[in-house]
Amino acid sequence: MRSIIENISLFRIAFIREYGERKYRKVYSKVYSSNKIRNLVCQSQYKQLSPNKNDFLYCLNEIPYFIFSRADTLAMGAILAFELWQNSVNQDYLFLDENKLEKLFEDIIRDCDKTIIRL
Repeated sequence: MRSIIENISLFRIAFIREYGERKYRKVYSKVYSSNKIRNLVCQSQYKQLSPNKNDFLYCLNEIPYFIFSRADTLAMGAILAFELWQNSVNQDYLFLDENKLEKLFEDIIRDCDKTIIRL
């Protein structure tokens, strides 16, 4: 079984291979500059709760860039938001262990079921 870091990295590599570095950087900048995502991360820390797949996906759907995006783009955005949360909140507070992180990752991918990227 691969770790969550490996799965995120594999998805990122596959996304870049399919859509290019330029598209990846655009998705990355939209996620990391989003007040919605930043608020989700802050609320998670404040309330001491882990977001679920819907929290990540609903936040993305409030960002104009993602509203009409392909499933792969939405999945990449959600994974980047998930990674941001993991690195800034869960890494310190451990709301989710490795197994639950894997399940959340899989739930995000499954919810964006029209993705052409498969791990």
